[in-house]
Amino acid sequence: NMDPCSSQPQSTITSSFHPRSGSRNNTPPTHMTESCPPILRGIHAALGPSLLTSILNCRILLVGSGGIGCELLKNLALSGFRNVEIIDLDTIDVSNLNRQFLFRSHHVGMPKCVVASEAALRMVPPSMKNDGEGGNDNDNDDGNDKAKYTPHHGNVCDNSKFNVPYIQTFALVLNALDNVAARRRVNRLCLAASVPLVEAGTAGYLGQVTVIDRSSGTECYECQAKPTQKVYPICTIRSTPSQPVHCIVWAKELYKLCFGPRAEDSMLFEDEESLRADRDAAEKEKEGEGEEGGKDDGDGNGEKSAENGNGATEEAGGEKSTYMDLVGELRSLLGITDATPDRDKSTPSSEADEGALRSKAQESLAALFITEINKQIGMDRYKTAEKVPVPISSEDIATCTTDDANDKTPPTAREGYSANDVWSPSDCVSEMASCFVEVAANASSSDNPSQPLPEFDKDDDVAMRFVTAAANLRQYVFGIE
Repeated sequence: NMDPCSSQPQSTITSSFHPRSGSRNNTPPTHMTESCPPILRGIHAALGPSLLTSILNCRILLVGSGGIGCELLKNLALSGFRNVEIIDLDTIDVSNLNRQFLFRSHHVGMPKCVVASEAALRMVPPSMKNDGEGGNDNDNDDGNDKAKYTPHHGNVCDNSKFNVPYIQTFALVLNALDNVAARRRVNRLCLAASVPLVEAGTAGYLGQVTVIDRSSGTECYECQAKPTQKVYPICTIRSTPSQPVHCIVWAKELYKLCFGPRAEDSMLFEDEESLRADRDAAEKEKEGEGEEGGKDDGDGNGEKSAENGNGATEEAGGEKSTYMDLVGELRSLLGITDATPDRDKSTPSSEADEGALRSKAQESLAALFITEINKQIGMDRYKTAEKVPVPISSEDIATCTTDDANDKTPPTAREGYSANDVWSPSDCVSEMASCFVEVAANASSSDNPSQPLPEFDKDDDVAMRFVTAAANLRQYVFGIE
């Protein structure tokens, strides 16, 4: 019997409880802690060699590698856990970088689980990685002598891969998910497999954690009714919608970006200064890592340059979305200025006739529903998605936004229109284009032409038409029914 932190045979330790002092005499011999990594000596002293051995040898499954997942991976690695598998279908978005600390700007577009597992593996105490010699070699598996942090870029709801027999191979499952459907799935898998589950989640600054263990008779995740989700992760809205409500929220943010008092209030807005800062930080990181030959930079985070052959991914950090400049120009043509005291009020441009406006609307819609989608596909953001998004036809956008179109009448203006009519992609484009033209006409005829539209109001005709058309187009792109 060997102590995990000693090269000498483990002595038999008897544990005796002293009722008067209320303490347990469980002090291991000095030789057991001499060769233990300093970072694990506290665990060794507090829990004893037996529990530390379990920590080093057990298999842990982490589902989700976002905000909570990054924290958990860091804690697992520094606590000595060596056999960890991570499941996550998401890719890294710019909006993740302010709180998910295992990621950097040059990781944008890469799978979260892959980047997070590599970063966490570099945090495992050196003696737990092949005795600190030559790093970690996952290709040579000889039992418990190697640390393994294995990523699975996929959907935990995929029963062909992640099923009850798979869950039964783990000692513990940790949930770090941001949606109810996936949480229910993992909850049921763990109950069927009789594997303990630690369920965690956050909402704003509030968080909760629950231990679910079938053998202990504890309450499971579905024992209490969950309220309907009203707030959704930004990365889901911006990049990976899977439900109609995600598309509706995105469309309302687009309305805010195009017509709102302050474009920067929209989650789709990207500030040039912050993007420039991301680019500068990425370049500095790459320069520093180049001097070290791509090895651990010595500050504990072990960041490396993204030399994975995916140039688009590496250059994505700090890159503005293709639609931002066009939307800004469109706001100017619409006669909308941001409602800030230090900006001069302006009137609609004299060039903002219907033809010029439709031309700019065509460019903006093409950027939103074609160029940006193709860009994300090229970055392999949807490589493991059940449905790869399909951009809107350029012909539909061109036909329904130009002056010489044979039929650019929006569906709501057609004779016999019914609220139950199903809009085609071309119908949606026509409706959005008509909203732009109508807003410009109202702005040029009003007493205060620089006044932006009010916040989204379901009783406002233009707002409802625009959001309906944009949400439907978004659903068409992502194959959401």
